Amino acid sequence: SSKVLSIHNSILRKARWNNFGSTQEMEGDSFTMVFYDAKDAVAFCLQAQQMLSMQQWPIHKEINSEEQSTPLMSSYVNPVSDLPLKKSRSISSLSILQPLSSSHPLTSTTKHHGVDQDKNVNIDVQVRMGLASGFLCPGESLHAHPTIEFAKEVSDAAVGGQILMEGSTFDAIKDVLGELGTVDAQGMHLDRLRMRRVFSWPAFFLCRFIAPPSAASEDAVVLDMGTYTKSRPDQEQKQTRPAPNSSFPARSSRSFLLTPLSPKLSLTGYAQKSASPEELHLYQVLSAAGAERAKGWGSNLRLKSRLSLKDSLSKGYFDAPGTLAAPLGISKSPADASLPLVTTVFASVEQARVFSSKDMRQVERGLLACASKCLDQVQGDGYLCRVFGNLKLMLCFSKPEAALAWSCAMQECMMAQAWPRAALKEPFKEKRDQHGNLIFRGPRLRIGISQGRPKSIQPDHLGRADYHGDCVNSAARFMEGAAQGGMIVCEQDVAMRAAEAWAATQPSAQPEQAIGTPLHTVQSNWSPFQSLSSSYLQVQQQKQQK
Repeated sequence: SSKVLSIHNSILRKARWNNFGSTQEMEGDSFTMVFYDAKDAVAFCLQAQQMLSMQQWPIHKEINSEEQSTPLMSSYVNPVSDLPLKKSRSISSLSILQPLSSSHPLTSTTKHHGVDQDKNVNIDVQVRMGLASGFLCPGESLHAHPTIEFAKEVSDAAVGGQILMEGSTFDAIKDVLGELGTVDAQGMHLDRLRMRRVFSWPAFFLCRFIAPPSAASEDAVVLDMGTYTKSRPDQEQKQTRPAPNSSFPARSSRSFLLTPLSPKLSLTGYAQKSASPEELHLYQVLSAAGAERAKGWGSNLRLKSRLSLKDSLSKGYFDAPGTLAAPLGISKSPADASLPLVTTVFASVEQARVFSSKDMRQVERGLLACASKCLDQVQGDGYLCRVFGNLKLMLCFSKPEAALAWSCAMQECMMAQAWPRAALKEPFKEKRDQHGNLIFRGPRLRIGISQGRPKSIQPDHLGRADYHGDCVNSAARFMEGAAQGGMIVCEQDVAMRAAEAWAATQPSAQPEQAIGTPLHTVQSNWSPFQSLSSSYLQVQQQKQQK
């Protein structure tokens, strides 16, 4: 194991020198490194992970038979860039706060009970990395700095071979993903970025004879892994994520920590928006060539018991429908036939331009609160893709019945939400029918729904799942061109599939009759709507009465 540890340490030191880092702490196989710039820290992680993946590790037989010590730097073998990347399988890791002891030796990626010493077992070292950014005042010591503790918390949530960062680090590197995409096992190559820009010029002779490459496909891949809240010691909250050891076998691996710090008084720095200390927004960064490794991890994180998902709108990238089947990183042709059917929903507030900027922020908070509450009660994997600036939402569902149930619940919950005064004036005043039933109150939603197979699913500039295809365009056109405030527009096939799914839960129900009835009749007769909105409306009405 000493030979493996020497190779591991020499790889990290080489990547550190290439990216202007400094080692703050070293405890066993665990490192704490400090970088002036967040871009250098992420480049270090990408280079080190590629070097570790392409390194030819000694077999188990060589480790047992080795009796003589090996020089530290001579144990490192320079990887070849064309070697294939190995898929990460080792996920369990020691705590970063405890040093590696002899009771936790390095083992292979697969467990073998009673293995003969003559049998060769390959070693696959997987390193988990966590990044956090903060400010360092002049004269302040790095010892026990809050940013280092924060980086340890981020590192504890990662699995073997994964690179996680928190929100402020992502804000610092989201505009330089093109530069980070040039990082390989030898370091960053900015000359490749310049060549890409040259060949992407829309010159006539290049367009006639050379197809310009897509620069965005070679950028570093960033995935939103979700936002989590920290529960207080005196409160017990239900863990929304599965236990990390439930889906992965327990294996030992190498723990790693990295922390970029920025001077507070630096002229080249910038002001970071302070995040809530009770929230932890995680992102994952990968190289374009090795982005497919993220599918092996999916949405599984090594979250502590006191961390839970903030709400249904804060799900990670792989919680979106069809993301595990879509290609990540460099892809010459988008996948279409391999992607599953999804249901796209567009929802927008009618006449949203009448609100001032202050009122629009308050209405947006109420709109997102209603959307989150309805997603909690809908039985489906609804995913918030994007929030537009004009009070418009885009969501994606795997089942049409879940999309329709969420849409109808939203129309009712919007009438019970506590809105500012500007949202209860004309043209958003309360209106009732001839029987005294409430039909309109507050902002009115226009909703368009369409089902189809997307042409591509790729992470956008914020790491959220972004869908492209005819089904997305149809849902947007239904909302903009056909729907009015308080109306839901979809194809007849989508409504029939949803009615058939609801009728399956009630043997005496007939879907054909439900499709021909008005929307409020369907809501009163079908059980999904009874359980969706009634309890939430009662709670909201009680709050308004108080």
